[in-house]
Amino acid sequence: MSIIVDDVNDNDPVFNQSLYLAHVMENSNVSTSVATVYATDQDQDANGRVSYSITSGNTGDAFDINNQTGMVTVKGVIDRENIKEYSLTVQAEDGGHPSSRKVSLLPTGVLPHMGFVGMCGHKGYSVFYPIILSLALIVE
Repeated sequence: MSIIVDDVNDNDPVFNQSLYLAHVMENSNVSTSVATVYATDQDQDANGRVSYSITSGNTGDAFDINNQTGMVTVKGVIDRENIKEYSLTVQAEDGGHPSSRKVSLLPTGVLPHMGFVGMCGHKGYSVFYPIILSLALIVE
């Protein structure tokens, strides 16, 4: 006689690091990669299959997350003059019934350094410096 022990959903997803940092330029193209979050779940099969979502803070629908890979990308307009800071809530959820979830914060802000257009002394000569959007994922 053989007895098969089924897995129960007794583990939560766990992010692989406590802090993620990334940068993206203002006015980046749609689908530009910003950061990738990653979580694992020790359960088996669907109970351990992790999916990702942005659950709040995505003002203007500016970012998207691939629900299978955790890659955060630009989805809308990133404009420092309109929004200087985002605070996204990212969730990792397993496929069990009932599911287990882990929530993380992704505070984002536009860094002001190098964020200006400088004019040099020659007529018609401009130096453009990129605006950088700084992202930090803090896992709780």
